[in-house]
Amino acid sequence: MATSLSKCLTLRRGAKMPLFGLGTWLSKGDLCYEAVKMVLTKCDVRLLDTAAMYENEDQVGRAIIDSNVSRDEIFLVTKLQSSEHGYEQTKAAIKKSLERLQVDYVDLFLVHTPKGGDVVSTWKAMLEIRDAGLCKSVGVSNFGQEQLKQLAATGMEMPEVNQIELHVFLPQTELVQYCRDQGMQIMGYCPFARQKCAGNQALVDIGQKHGKTESQVMLRWSLQKEIITIPKSTTESHILQNCDVFGDWYLTDEEMNSLDNLANGFKASTSVNHQDIPWDEVK
Repeated sequence: MATSLSKCLTLRRGAKMPLFGLGTWLSKGDLCYEAVKMVLTKCDVRLLDTAAMYENEDQVGRAIIDSNVSRDEIFLVTKLQSSEHGYEQTKAAIKKSLERLQVDYVDLFLVHTPKGGDVVSTWKAMLEIRDAGLCKSVGVSNFGQEQLKQLAATGMEMPEVNQIELHVFLPQTELVQYCRDQGMQIMGYCPFARQKCAGNQALVDIGQKHGKTESQVMLRWSLQKEIITIPKSTTESHILQNCDVFGDWYLTDEEMNSLDNLANGFKASTSVNHQDIPWDEVK
């Protein structure tokens, strides 16, 4: 059970990945810089998730340097954007990301979406990038079960991580089980469903019982299911609240079952819509 901020999951090749971190989608400029620096220095968060598409890798990198936290204590994730798919483009993209981040390697490099096509040649490059030491592990994001099966059919090594939208309203149970059967850990983004379902009575009632907010209950649900969870915020009070989901409180089996029953297929991100479309048809 996730009772500590320092809890890690073990990836297939042995890397230890923190279960809880900071997402940085839509975080820009000084707000991004301050949020990253804060979680590193005040909250002891060690997992940071960024992407070339977010256009904030430079701020994340600057915050890492200014935090004075040792690089080897940080698990840094970035992603390949769809416009840079293809063997040579992928090789060039990681070098640009490393330059912006001001690091020699990232801990996890993800294909952000199958949307860019050329998935086979892109994945071949990803594996070679890892073997060259520019990243420690490789994975994908927004890939559905059929797309992963297409990748498996190539005979190449499978991803170690799949990052997908995941929350109490969209648990993606079948996809999660398939990934785990293939040795993949799951990262969940949009853990609050972008607040589109705020005020749900079950969440309110459970939160009141534990003296926690709806958002904290949603985070705790994800963590107890061992979903690597990356809530995003640039507001200090929200960041501190998000980090206050560990300690000696937990959701009971009855409460977890009650939250499981909230699943209604609600999608906060349009990226979910193309998870099961063949690569060459994803638009």
